[in-house]
Amino acid sequence: MFTQALADSSVEFVVVPLTTAPSTLQTIAAATDASIFLYGADPLADAPILITQLGLAVGKGPQAAAVAGRVARGLDALARRIKLEGTVRTLIEGPGATVLGPASPLGQAVSAAGGENVFPVGGDLDLRDVSLLDVNAWVSAQPAGSSLATLQRYNELRRVPAIVAGRVLPAPAAGYPIDAALADALTALADDLHAPPMIIG
Repeated sequence: MFTQALADSSVEFVVVPLTTAPSTLQTIAAATDASIFLYGADPLADAPILITQLGLAVGKGPQAAAVAGRVARGLDALARRIKLEGTVRTLIEGPGATVLGPASPLGQAVSAAGGENVFPVGGDLDLRDVSLLDVNAWVSAQPAGSSLATLQRYNELRRVPAIVAGRVLPAPAAGYPIDAALADALTALADDLHAPPMIIG
């Protein structure tokens, strides 16, 4: 349907996520003569450059440069803060009882916000493994991630510091959009990661 709309329209410029599968990119390219712009920052520190490039591509260079400058200043301030506060050992729970590794979009966001991913790669979540780790924050990828109340039901997690402290944080599974609000969103995540423990009782 989308590719048919491209073929039937006068679209000159198509923006697609950086994470788009190669086969999907080939389908889009075959359906249109429009320029294709891959949008996404990997690493997130490249977001200001990407915002500037997209702005130039659509004829909004000065506006994009202003947004990119604000995002760059926000990311720099956040990086300085993380150097002072340190990192928080974090587990990122993905859909279907999995964990998301640091290379995932949400993993990159958590890292930028001061979360140290306790799993070097994604994979299946084994609660027995988690009970042996010093997990101080549990990031629950939404819409399918668990709530604190759900996690508290598992005996294996009873002594996990993140569960004891009530530090289960919902976050978008796809990470955060690369836009003017990026630095603020990551700062809010850092606030949650570094917040004092809740009193659970």
